[in-house]
Formats: sequence, C-alpha cells, structure tokens
Amino acid sequence: MAGLVVEEAEIESEVNLEGFTVQARLVYDNTHMTSVVGGLGQDMANQGFSSSRVTVSVPTYNVAASVDGGSYDCGSVYGDSAIIDYSSQMLAAFGGAKFGNEPYQTYGTYSIPCYNFSSVCGPPNGTQTWVSCATAGMIALPVTPGEPSIHDVHAQPCLIGGLSPNWGTCVPTDDTTAFAKNLYSDIWSLLTYHEQTADLAMIGETRSNQPGSTACEGHLQANATQNVNGYLDGTLYSSHGASVVMRPWENSRDLLYPPDCYLIPAPIGASYGPY
Repeated sequence: MAGLVVEEAEIESEVNLEGFTVQARLVYDNTHMTSVVGGLGQDMANQGFSSSRVTVSVPTYNVAASVDGGSYDCGSVYGDSAIIDYSSQMLAAFGGAKFGNEPYQTYGTYSIPCYNFSSVCGPPNGTQTWVSCATAGMIALPVTPGEPSIHDVHAQPCLIGGLSPNWGTCVPTDDTTAFAKNLYSDIWSLLTYHEQTADLAMIGETRSNQPGSTACEGHLQANATQNVNGYLDGTLYSSHGASVVMRPWENSRDLLYPPDCYLIPAPIGASYGPY
C-alpha cells in the first residue's frame, strides 16, 4: 500500500519468560527449528518494510507503595534493574543467553525480583563461575536469532498495595512520579548496558489518559500526568527522547455508562490528557 509505514509488528503482547519459558518459541521454535521472528521479518521485507520491526512486548514490575514512596530499586541477575526484568529476559533469549526462573531472587518487601546477594553464588563478579551459579537451571535457545531494532515495553507505573507475599493492586491515589522516573531511567540504562541505543523504545499500553475523576482499571488521569512527568524527568527522555514512542491505553469510562471502560470504536486522536 503506497505511503504505509509499519512502525512495529508486535506478534505477542506482554511475554513473561520467567514464568512461561515456552513463550520463547515466539522467538525461535525449537520443535520446527524455525526462527518465528526471523520468518515474519522476512515476510515484512518481502512487502518492502523493515524486517527488524517484528518483535514481542514485555510488561514491567511495579514496586510496593510501602517502600520509599516508590523510589526503591534493586538489581537483577542480569545487572539491570529488577523492575524491568522481563526486558532483560527477552534480550537474553534473543541473544542466546539464559532465561527462565532465576534461582536466587528474592521479592522481600519490595515486590520486585531482586538478585539475592547472600545466595550461595555471592555478589556478582563477572566470572563464568558466578554466571553459571546464578543462572543454574535456566535455559537458552539453541540459536541466536538476533535482536529486533525495537524495544517494546508495556509500562503502567504504579504503586501497589498489600504486604509480602500478599501484594495488592495499583492504588490510583498514590503519586507515581518518582517511580515512573526510575522505571524509564532503568529502560535507558538497559539499552546502554546492552548496547541497544539504536533501538526505538516503544512504551506501549502505558497509563490511561481517560478524562474525569473515576478510576478505570486502577488508573486515573492524574496517574497519566505523573507518568509523563516521571518520563520527562528521567534519562530515557533526556538521552533518547527522539527515539521514544509512548502509546497510552485508551480508557474512557467518563464517555460511557459505568462500569464500562472502553468506547468502541475508540476516539482516535482525542485531545485530552497529558499525551
């Protein structure tokens, strides 16, 4: 189609390789010995589009409201923030490294999978001995299919209620600005640490920009404003802003009769909210 630009071909949404390693078959199907992402990328190229824009998206973790007002952070076994551990796992799968259930992680009072420094592996030291210990039982794909040129994260930063291990849901009345700043800065740190700074950062399905004061799926328009303010204050924006796309999840309860959250068809380009 003349003039059509395919910014991204997302073949699966919010993949969780920690809990479901079988989802790695979206990257490489080891039953049929087929690179799924590569095959779809070739289909894209055959139609004149970029083959490297075929990808899958991942979610993020949200931190407990009880910890430092959302400013707490910790490292995962990958050396990235545990808040974006799903991203680290996906990059590992694309790059031929280990992914899956991390044996030495602790959620503690933080609700995020921090690497346990007091485990039998001890603090990270970069040696192969430590890597083998800290990733024991995890798996890798039999091939390295190559990473796409787009990093898709579905980020809806919020502070969750409850206490370990009985975590609650997002609390829409809590201010998420500080946590959003951490989260987006962590994404930039991941891109720099893993030499992915040429990637387009797609922030898909982020906080709703729905109008009004009624929460929809635990989101208020105020949370969208906090999300944007945190992003603007973080290093992903200051260092990579020209290569970031932010796509808000469309909720519009105030446009309907409660308790519905969605308007079908959705009002594309509605000029409300901070986006």
